[in-house]
Amino acid sequence: MRDFYQAAVDKNPSDAEAHNGLAQALEHLGRVNDAVAHFQRAVTLVPDKWAYRSNLAHALSAAEQWERAVAEYRQAVKLFPADYATQYNLALALYKKGDASAAVPEFEKAIALGPNEASYHFSLGMTCEKLGRITDAVREYRKFLEMDPSSPDAAELKSHVEELTAGQMLSRASSVAREP
Repeated sequence: MRDFYQAAVDKNPSDAEAHNGLAQALEHLGRVNDAVAHFQRAVTLVPDKWAYRSNLAHALSAAEQWERAVAEYRQAVKLFPADYATQYNLALALYKKGDASAAVPEFEKAIALGPNEASYHFSLGMTCEKLGRITDAVREYRKFLEMDPSSPDAAELKSHVEELTAGQMLSRASSVAREP
């Protein structure tokens, strides 16, 4: 496939679809930086095509270029606001960039758009836990377990939820004991 798209790009360097196809083939081969360059060229040629923006953002995420990935996911979300996967990927990129606070409302939007995606609740739970929002984390973990009770990680997550809940009760008991 790579050779086919490379020939198409060589023949017509202004063919955005050929650049996008070549970039997908390169990313599949693990040549992420080369893929980013061709996705970027496709976006430059046709800036308002959601697929090109989304593909570029995905490749930037694979390259761990979080700042740029977030910017491209934001553009992709503007172009296709109903796509829950793009919304989720934006939230995930924000989280990986180290901005958990900004990720929370984006995960919530993804859940609203894709309410049947159990993994979105798990990701939101992890983000809330990282922020110290234990009650919210427990709620989201429980929602995940309710939606996907046969998950390979279910037993471990149930145990973790119990630990978090026990820790919350100890914290509350300690607070009550200190009150005059």
